[in-house]
Amino acid sequence: MPKLQFSLRDHFPKIPDDHRVSYSTKNLPICKGVFTKISREIWASTIPKLDQLIVRSELARVSSPIKSESSKRPMKEEDDLECYCADDSDSQLAPSASSPEILKKRLSIYVVRTKDGVDEEHSVECSFSTRISKLASWIASEMRFINAREFLMIWRGMQMDESDGSSLKSLGVEDGDKIHIFARLKGGKPVIYLFPPADSEINASVRLSLVPQWQFSGIYPLVPITSLSYGGQSLKWDVKVSSDGILLEKGTGLEVAYLVWEAEALALSIEVPPSGTSLAAPGHITNDDTFIPTHARLEPTNSVVLEVAKITPYLDSALKLLGLHTEARTSFITYWLPSFLKHTHVALRFLPQSAYELAAPLEVEPKPDVVVRVFMLFKGLKQDALSPRSEWYATLTRGTGDLMRWRSVVGVDAIRKVNDASLFRVVEWGGMEVLA
Repeated sequence: MPKLQFSLRDHFPKIPDDHRVSYSTKNLPICKGVFTKISREIWASTIPKLDQLIVRSELARVSSPIKSESSKRPMKEEDDLECYCADDSDSQLAPSASSPEILKKRLSIYVVRTKDGVDEEHSVECSFSTRISKLASWIASEMRFINAREFLMIWRGMQMDESDGSSLKSLGVEDGDKIHIFARLKGGKPVIYLFPPADSEINASVRLSLVPQWQFSGIYPLVPITSLSYGGQSLKWDVKVSSDGILLEKGTGLEVAYLVWEAEALALSIEVPPSGTSLAAPGHITNDDTFIPTHARLEPTNSVVLEVAKITPYLDSALKLLGLHTEARTSFITYWLPSFLKHTHVALRFLPQSAYELAAPLEVEPKPDVVVRVFMLFKGLKQDALSPRSEWYATLTRGTGDLMRWRSVVGVDAIRKVNDASLFRVVEWGGMEVLA
């Protein structure tokens, strides 16, 4: 081994001087196809049996297992992802008293987070016995999520359960594999109002279904959720609607001003479908009839960009034109305001009702005279995304122009009907922040 150490720089001149070198193999019978480090103590007895050796280099310093610019704090012993393979008794290396590291089977995996359209790749060194739940906790800490429920872990096209106590080895994760991280997209507090004709009451059923890419994360009043044969979910509220719009949910006996639901996106695949947005001239908003919750799209051709200081009056005017009454507009803006204030500029769009309806079908019986469903997508933009040469710049210069275009995009044909108190009307608002 010393001879190899001395000649290593000749064979691999690109290895920096401040890097440490390790040697691995999977060609020994005891390795069972898993890359295993070769320590100094067993080098003499092992090297004659090998015809191939893997040489790795890494910066020679103590650091967090996830090597990223944001990872500054030292690694605590109890947080160490390097675990002994104590649960793999049939595959442990024969230890010696002086070399407990022989018990460790290590692998390098890559955690890839897509943010603002850019892949950030982090190298993670851990052991095959590392639990998925432990890896998820580390990702949450190092990538500044509040907890592991805020993101999705996708490995080989499958979603990993962040609470899973299984080891990486039992799942089949191999050295060099990539795990893709996506922030969970959540439909924030969509609320449904029902307004009967003036001076009347209506008994109605409200059935809401979700496509497989969404699942309910919160509902009120609470009613049973049914799993559908194609993989989605469904629920039904049975309500008595009084003339003032107050709803009595019959199953719970609760009186409410509106029905509330939330849903979180499930990553069933990491493959992003092609955009349904056609090419358009700068400054023209297209009507994109494609909405997939796991791949929500905001693009210069279907959005406007606003300074945060201007967003509340803009939204109030837009929502009023779309038929939302004063209480609904106020609730909408105050619900999303804390999210807006995290940014200096925000890109936003309202979905066509036809696209939203495909993701969250709504059936009300008896059939309403008017249904208006307003769902907003938005995301914060960094200053460098708004340079004069950027695609977003034309959207920014478009400013707060013609608000009436949103009526056409959303599909609110006759605003007169939305405000006609003699009709049975259903109004819904909701939104989603696109975090990647």
